[in-house]
Amino acid sequence: MRLFIPALVSVAAVIGSATVASADFAAGARALKAGNHAAAAKEWAPLADKGNAAAQLGLAMLYLDGKGVPKDAGKAIEWCRKAAEQGNRDAQMLLAMAYRQGVGAAADAGKAVAWYRKAAEAGSPAAQTNLGYMYVKGEGIGQDYGKARDWYERAAKQGEAVAAYSLGEMYREGRGVPEDTVAAARWYQSAAEKGYAKAQTALGSLYVLGRGLPMDFTKAYLWYELAVRRGNAVALKARDELEPHLTAQQLFDARRMAREWKAKE
Repeated sequence: MRLFIPALVSVAAVIGSATVASADFAAGARALKAGNHAAAAKEWAPLADKGNAAAQLGLAMLYLDGKGVPKDAGKAIEWCRKAAEQGNRDAQMLLAMAYRQGVGAAADAGKAVAWYRKAAEAGSPAAQTNLGYMYVKGEGIGQDYGKARDWYERAAKQGEAVAAYSLGEMYREGRGVPEDTVAAARWYQSAAEKGYAKAQTALGSLYVLGRGLPMDFTKAYLWYELAVRRGNAVALKARDELEPHLTAQQLFDARRMAREWKAKE
């Protein structure tokens, strides 16, 4: 398991954060969508000065990337903090990541945990996933697998694939929970169906070994193949090693199922 770093710096994150509708904010959002970052900054700066959290987060992202304004991680974090202190959960998540990685501020795992917690309690599945990770690692807070599981479950129930995969790992390895390959398979399946390549690879391995699931080389090949198409090198090696053990019919069926799966995505 590793820290989950979502693509927060996006148009959707800014627009989704808008709690106060305004023509100026909308104009900035349109400029950002069109790739005119300088115009977005011009529209958002006066709104940010007046306390609009969405505009503050938007400016933070522009300063972080140096788009439309000079790149300045310090200013990015300053604006991000203003939005976070108003309860904007995307800003809280971004601020936590900044403290975790030492971007624009001194690295501080304890502060990272505090901001992850605020965003997690506000319902952010990405923050819930990362807070779970911090509990697993005992980073910035005492190690606690039970609390890690609880936060992962909250995120997974919101459809967060990384959290579901992390739960699968916990149950497969028996870390903080009784070892349970049936539960591991269930969580891997949840993440695999959302396209998470690591979970697809792990699920394929359970089918090969017949652990938590009936042994099924056809389904194993299917999940390996789907992970390979997402660039997973571990799945590529596993698929190629498995292929000689499949009959021609099994191989045909697995490849057909993979094509059908991709067609549905």
